[in-house]
Amino acid sequence: MRTTNLFVTETGTVTHFEFDNGYGASLIARNNGYREIAVLDSEGELCYDTPITDDVLTYLTQDEVFDTLISISKLEKGN
Repeated sequence: MRTTNLFVTETGTVTHFEFDNGYGASLIARNNGYREIAVLDSEGELCYDTPITDDVLTYLTQDEVFDTLISISKLEKGN
C-alpha cells in the first residue's frame, strides 16, 4: 500500500491510497468525525463496480475504514 495525494484543509483531510492490485481508495476524514471512502480504479477514477460497493461508503467508523481499506487491497487485480 502506498499513500499519495494528502490534502489538509480547515475541515479535515483527503488521503489517496494505492494498492498492488491496481485499485486505490480515496478517504475523506473530517474534523467532526465524518469519514467516507471511495474505491478508485487503476487510473485514479471512482470505481462503482466492485464487490465492496457501487457507490461511496459514508459515515464510517475508524474500524470500518481499516476493514474497507483491507478489503480493497484484496480485490482481484484491476485493469
